[in-house]
Amino acid sequence: MIRDPSKLYDALTLISEGVTRPTAIAKALGIVYRTYTLWMVRSNSGDPEFMVEYQGEQMQWAAAIKLATKLAALELRGMVLQESVFGVEEVQIFQGQVVWQLDPEACKWDEDTREMLGFRRDGLLERDGKLVPVTIRKPAPWAQRQRILEANFADMRPSQTITNNVNLSGAVGVGFVPKPNYSAGPPPVPPPPPMPLLENVTDAEVTDIDDDDFLGPEPAPAAAPINIILDVKAPPEERIIRDMPTAAETPAAQSGILTPPRAFDAPPPRPARSPLEQSLYDALETARQKRDGG
Repeated sequence: MIRDPSKLYDALTLISEGVTRPTAIAKALGIVYRTYTLWMVRSNSGDPEFMVEYQGEQMQWAAAIKLATKLAALELRGMVLQESVFGVEEVQIFQGQVVWQLDPEACKWDEDTREMLGFRRDGLLERDGKLVPVTIRKPAPWAQRQRILEANFADMRPSQTITNNVNLSGAVGVGFVPKPNYSAGPPPVPPPPPMPLLENVTDAEVTDIDDDDFLGPEPAPAAAPINIILDVKAPPEERIIRDMPTAAETPAAQSGILTPPRAFDAPPPRPARSPLEQSLYDALETARQKRDGG
């Protein structure tokens, strides 16, 4: 049982005024943080001991805390809007000291006259027995005011224009696919297509068909190719044979090289082309006959 039920209402008052930290609320109520959280757990579980009347309705203390938190958020919203419209009064400080306002009526007199007329000797302004500091009204940051204007007026919101250039070689169109509906289960699977049926051909129909209808006429025999071989002989090379070789045709003398043997019994490679060559052939024939003993 709660010893002091009024602390529940005190907590709601603190929250609605902006004190939303549980540790700060527990400290202000004079209870430990664990007790405060235990109250919230019991109220969330539906304990009838934590039923309170808040804003004209009977509700659980935990639900009243949520409502008070929303009221604190509305207070914050109103404070931001007011600051954006009217700005902020900032107290002026010079060399770590507050700058106080002067009384406009007492500034024109000297200190003795001020004291005689009932003003302060220093000429400072008093209001309800307290000195009035010098304040300067500073507007809210421009980004904050601009954001509030964008949230409340559509014409103040930034707009942008995006241009996309698409080059296509085919047809250009817009495709739209509706979102599938999965609430009715999977879509039905269509039946398979029917199998193709072949025509029943009887044997009589097959025998009546000629083979030429399938194979076509027999190809005509092609003529055998004729191969022509041309035996073209090069004309004999004409050589000029002299009786004696010239100096350019005479080979240089080489030492250490044996003269290759000559075959006297070899037949002449070709007919004689000159009388000198014929005489050489005759001499070779005579030498061969002498060798053979003829």
